[in-house]
Amino acid sequence: MQTIRVLAGVSLALAVVMASSAASVAQVTTQPATTTAPATAPATAPAEIPMSLFKQMDSLAVPATQPTSQEEYNQMMEKAMTDIIAFGKQLEQDYPDAPNLYLVRVRMLRAAGLLAQQTQKEEYQDLVVETAQKIIDSPAPAEYHVVADHLITRMQLGEGPEATEESDAQKIRAFVDRHKDGGAAAQAKLYGLTLAMQTENEELEDELAKDLETNHADDPMVMGYLRSMGRIQDEGRPFEAELTLIDGSKLTLPDDLLGKVVVVDFWATWCAPCVQAMPKMKELYEKYNSQGVEFVGISVDHDRKAVEEFIKTHELPWRQAADGPQSPTATRYGIRAIPSVWVVGKDGKVISSNAAGSLEEVLRSALGLAETAPATAEAASPATAPATTPAE
Repeated sequence: MQTIRVLAGVSLALAVVMASSAASVAQVTTQPATTTAPATAPATAPAEIPMSLFKQMDSLAVPATQPTSQEEYNQMMEKAMTDIIAFGKQLEQDYPDAPNLYLVRVRMLRAAGLLAQQTQKEEYQDLVVETAQKIIDSPAPAEYHVVADHLITRMQLGEGPEATEESDAQKIRAFVDRHKDGGAAAQAKLYGLTLAMQTENEELEDELAKDLETNHADDPMVMGYLRSMGRIQDEGRPFEAELTLIDGSKLTLPDDLLGKVVVVDFWATWCAPCVQAMPKMKELYEKYNSQGVEFVGISVDHDRKAVEEFIKTHELPWRQAADGPQSPTATRYGIRAIPSVWVVGKDGKVISSNAAGSLEEVLRSALGLAETAPATAEAASPATAPATTPAE
């Protein structure tokens, strides 16, 4: 099984803040841009920072060549992040009053956070605190305030000779309480949960998890994270998804396929185990489709054309959705590694959330077939490796 790819060392907070900021600008370019900071804006500069500069800033993270070793990767990553920080500082000077300046700072925060994790240098830790405080003091949306406050709180845990589990718990509760009346209370509790886990405070962890389960069950990010922790079991619950298929049609689960046994396959063209499993998936589809089994593929690829070409080349006959690396359905169900194969019963409720290694057996049981099929050489599904919010 292959983890859904993210840049090494990105914490939940940093991953979320970049997902949020990415939604605020158009898709970034895939080509590296010059690392030269923009020329100083004229006195009559636009009130907002132009989108082209966000694209240029984001493109600095795209390597010109693929690294050939972990050491080379680390060097390339450190250079890219320092370039992003330098670019951001120049934008702070050129557009000090821009209402969207916080989008620059969240990118700087991510870069500084990665550098602080990798190098452990105090200068980058200080930059995290400095940049986070600027975001807190700005009119940025509530979710950005939460992320910035979370990072500062995380760095304060365990500080000082008198630090105790109780004092850390007080800091975490105070962080959550600061955001209870904003627009991101659930997000603050979720980050508080990660801090409780970091400090190994099981009592506080259980308290916050129960609060989220009780009061924020309609938040896909919250539920996805709780699922990844094993706090939520989906067997016996309806599998719910609103999908746009490759052909442009819509598919609503479970409503549109009630009365059918449905196999839901989260996959990607870059995932070697997913590709290796496709011949067996085709075999099972052809064997059981006439008996009331439907397959639905949900790709988390970034490149939609790659998905379309793969489906055409491999002649995959079942419904496919190109949901992308930020797939709402994958997020909702806490998919942290692929392939992830689910089986949904005729009543629309989940029978299995981990059927990759025993799909035929699960299908026969769901169809009420008396005898178990002869053992086949289905690939075993390796253990799920930890990852963050789906990203490519």
